[in-house]
Amino acid sequence: MKKGVIIGKLGITGGIGAGKTLVSQFVQDLGIPVITLDEVAKSLMNSDAQVRSEIIQMFGDESYSNDRLNTSYLAKAAFGEGKVERLNEIIHPRVYDFLDQEEARLIKSGTRYMAIESALMLKHGRPEHYAVIVLVEAKKSLRFARVKSRNQWSDREIEARFQSQTSFFSKAALLPDRDLIIENNATKQELKSKVERLVIHFKNVCDNLLQSHD
Repeated sequence: MKKGVIIGKLGITGGIGAGKTLVSQFVQDLGIPVITLDEVAKSLMNSDAQVRSEIIQMFGDESYSNDRLNTSYLAKAAFGEGKVERLNEIIHPRVYDFLDQEEARLIKSGTRYMAIESALMLKHGRPEHYAVIVLVEAKKSLRFARVKSRNQWSDREIEARFQSQTSFFSKAALLPDRDLIIENNATKQELKSKVERLVIHFKNVCDNLLQSHD
């Protein structure tokens, strides 16, 4: 491995309630820094003046309350009115600018691996610059119950979220010799064990890719 160079990226994706955030937590616990693009987006929506201005222009003053993002209102406005793509057009360019800066910082610090969590990772096919992508799945009933327990959303709102993501996770885009699907239908301990095996696999793939480029 070349010191100071990130030789592999792990992509983590999955539908709402599937458990990708928990997978990311376990990956982070195993020493691989994780950047969660949804968290980056929320941060930028609060801190970037131009982003705030464009969101207010599109969705109204109610998008912010007490100078902070009104996530409940914005979620209903974007998903309920079918304007998710328009919101993404505002946010995503800034998110990827941040991602480039963060990757440069990690390289400078000597980090050789990193992971990125994003629900949209497979929406337009498989990104080429990932060594491994893991798709986290779970039974719909479990996903529904998990979302219901942590959000003040109606059943209709949850179903709308599910429907908005139906085209995001094409298994046909995955590389059978590198990418993995993790089922999260049981205990956290079982999921943790799967993630431990995932990280071993990821590092092995990175080593093999490095050797093939030598």
